[in-house]
Amino acid sequence: LRRLQAADVALLGAVHDNAVHHELRAALIAAAAPKRKLAVVYEQFPWGRDSALAAPPGDPIEPWLDAAGFDRDGWRWPLHRPVVLAATKAGLPRYGSQLPREVLRPMMRGGAAPAPLGDYMKRVPLTGDGLKALDQTLLDGHCGQLPQEMVPMLRGAQEARDAAMTDALLRARKDGRAAWLIAGNGHVRRDYGVP
Repeated sequence: LRRLQAADVALLGAVHDNAVHHELRAALIAAAAPKRKLAVVYEQFPWGRDSALAAPPGDPIEPWLDAAGFDRDGWRWPLHRPVVLAATKAGLPRYGSQLPREVLRPMMRGGAAPAPLGDYMKRVPLTGDGLKALDQTLLDGHCGQLPQEMVPMLRGAQEARDAAMTDALLRARKDGRAAWLIAGNGHVRRDYGVP
């Protein structure tokens, strides 16, 4: 916790279907919130819909989740409930970083990433060992059945998602706040991902 409180940016990964991971990240947010100006970036909420996330949630929280674009079925709600409630109860600013399919589809067909994501991807391209590791992860994640021509498309989608998370973290840093990312382990790796 001391290391997290000293950091300007922290990436808190998890296995998406592991409830303990969400509870642990919620406990970290709850412990840090009273001691640090903090904002939380979520992979589970859409990129660019920050005004919907700024609204105070009601009780029950589900209508607020729907209005903010949280896919309750896709994210298996209430699995992520602890980590979402930790930030809302503490009144922390919240940002989304999930790229919607309508943004990803044209990119996978050769289109450009929207600004500023394309700029981030050009400034810090994925190369060398990171590129090989991501390609292998994509192949492994599809049980070795992914056609080779699909690898660059899926890699580009992953890079765009990571760029969206980076963009949200940078926006969350305004006013001198620390920014914590809540995302899957694949986005917080040091060989590829947001770092």
